Amino acid sequence: MKKVLLAVSLLLITSLPVYAQDAGLRPSPSPRVKPSAALQVRTAQITDQTKEVVMERINAQMNKVNEKMTAMWQRLIDRMQILVEKLQTRINELATAGKDVAAAQTALNEASDALTAAEDAVVAQADKEYVIEFTDENGLRVGATTAKTTLRTDLKAVQDLIKEARIQLHEALLAVKEVAGEE
Repeated sequence: MKKVLLAVSLLLITSLPVYAQDAGLRPSPSPRVKPSAALQVRTAQITDQTKEVVMERINAQMNKVNEKMTAMWQRLIDRMQILVEKLQTRINELATAGKDVAAAQTALNEASDALTAAEDAVVAQADKEYVIEFTDENGLRVGATTAKTTLRTDLKAVQDLIKEARIQLHEALLAVKEVAGEE
């Protein structure tokens, strides 16, 4: 008899709907990331609280990824600029020693130009903010996918510029070593 009573009570507890009042409490976005004005305007258009929280979280994640990647790339560019300065010093030493450094200087200038282009792209990328665009609540998924794709595309473009700068810097290093007679 106890088993039957227990089974019926468990069945009733799990099958009956639960009604709770919403006390107007809303989970706030991460305290470190303040929503932008554009995000606040978009959020005001959403009536479903769960969708609103998810949208805010996705926006915060995208902007955090952008921030981390641009910070990492800026540190990399700073290290590469130090290498450019060292190579320039080495070229100057080789020139005073009477070596023909024209090819090495040209390669270093190309590397420096590529590095400047990469740094400009990183600075521009750091200024970007990604907000999910949608017309109604049903378009949130499509808007989120589009925003994520845009972020990936933008990050890939910057990464390609940095990769090109690294290749150019490597070629400049090889040119300097060739002039110096090193292997």
